[in-house]
Amino acid sequence: MKLSVNVNTVTLAYRDLVNEGVIITERGKGTFVASTPGEEEIQIIRYEKLKSVIASLVRETDRLGYNHDEVGQAFFNYVIKKDI
Repeated sequence: MKLSVNVNTVTLAYRDLVNEGVIITERGKGTFVASTPGEEEIQIIRYEKLKSVIASLVRETDRLGYNHDEVGQAFFNYVIKKDI
């Protein structure tokens, strides 16, 4: 089966997978799936993702003109009080 995929697309996909730690490329040996991260590494990855989501929320609410107290209260109401 032949796929009509641009070589640049494949190259970029491989680069992204390497940057995300999904695969490892060893010159002269090939490309391999990276080892499964340990529990501590998983916790770090999850925390970094959570920080990214929070940063996106703050940027968007800043753009919309909400102050941080409003956002904090709304977040508290949603998570703790289940009130939204």
